Amino acid sequence: MELEAVTLSLNGSVHELAHLRSWARKHLRYAVAEQVDDVIAVLDELASNALKHGAPPVLVRLRHRQGFVRVEVSDGSAELATPRTPTAEGGRGLYLIEGLSHSWGQTPSATGKTVWAETVLDVDPGR
Repeated sequence: MELEAVTLSLNGSVHELAHLRSWARKHLRYAVAEQVDDVIAVLDELASNALKHGAPPVLVRLRHRQGFVRVEVSDGSAELATPRTPTAEGGRGLYLIEGLSHSWGQTPSATGKTVWAETVLDVDPGR
């Protein structure tokens, strides 16, 4: 059962990532702080990948379900995200996502693709 889904459109600038992180923290305020940090890292990586390697429009979605959150980043490029050999310039992002998420994947669409990641979340009783 889906509890909540929120969406944010990005205009294509990596300068929006700070706003994106703040927006996500607001919507994840019920969760344990350390887990929120992991979700934010995954979200930041997926969004920056879409902004750098994808095509507009870029749409970010958080889907809250009991016990986990699904992060989705859609962009207008049909080129699927592919892990690269890490170098000094990058290539670690999808490995980071894999390490911090319970599962991740991507779904092609007629207008591009959606890369998603799911993370188990515990509710913080103090929030």
